[in-house]
Amino acid sequence: MAISPHMVGRLRHLGGIAYDTGDIGAAERAYKQVVTKAKYSEFRDPEDHVNLVKTLVKKGDAPQASGVLRDMERSLRGSANVEACRAISAAMLHELSGNDIAAAAELQLAAAALDTARGLSTQLKVGLVQSCLKNNLEQAASDVMMKLVNEADSDVTMEAAVDVFEKAGRHDLAQGMGQQITHQVQELMQDAASKSESGELKGAVFVLRQALRKTPGNLPVLFASVDAILRQLNMLGWEAPLAEQAQHQMQVIRKIDPRHPQLESLKQQYEATQHKYGIAT
Repeated sequence: MAISPHMVGRLRHLGGIAYDTGDIGAAERAYKQVVTKAKYSEFRDPEDHVNLVKTLVKKGDAPQASGVLRDMERSLRGSANVEACRAISAAMLHELSGNDIAAAAELQLAAAALDTARGLSTQLKVGLVQSCLKNNLEQAASDVMMKLVNEADSDVTMEAAVDVFEKAGRHDLAQGMGQQITHQVQELMQDAASKSESGELKGAVFVLRQALRKTPGNLPVLFASVDAILRQLNMLGWEAPLAEQAQHQMQVIRKIDPRHPQLESLKQQYEATQHKYGIAT
């Protein structure tokens, strides 16, 4: 930052690291600069206000945090993203003042706004889930987490989702979340098998990729995915990126169960497909 002090993205990163390591003063300075520098630029993001409010609330500075919230309400155009960020910020302020009923009401509004919000960070959404759990909003917490797991570009796996509930001391909700995601994965596996049988080879690979994103260490899904990729390569032609996916997934299987009896068969299928298209081994 000393070398390049005007990079908003770098300032955001600095603020996040400072907050996570407990340097609230440095986090406050960084996030204040982010809000100021981004105010009239294309990089403006309501999450910057949330981060600054969170930092000021952690510091116990209600007057400053209220001012940041008012600035967000006054200067940002109304949208689902802004409404979610406004409600999350307001909930933090209510929690600080001990008004749990008002905090819970704002968290419900934030959870509802996520239905139409786009581009908000995973960190913000997981934070919302944690706040909902803290305020006994079990259904809202479960709904937000399930939407997050099902987002196409989400990197939140079943294990990570379940862990959030376990850490909050809600084993019952963790179990329910795990069961829901497991059921979804089973349905995706069935869909992929149906597509493969009807010759929709690319469709089968795509569906299994979705299942694998939710449960990256699931051996049945890994085997089905490698098999589907090899079928597509064998029938529709060699694609280097797809072949690399198959190799990576076989490596994951090997790490989980290096002596699995199906591994050698997959390796032989892969090498036979390479030989078919004259790919050097």
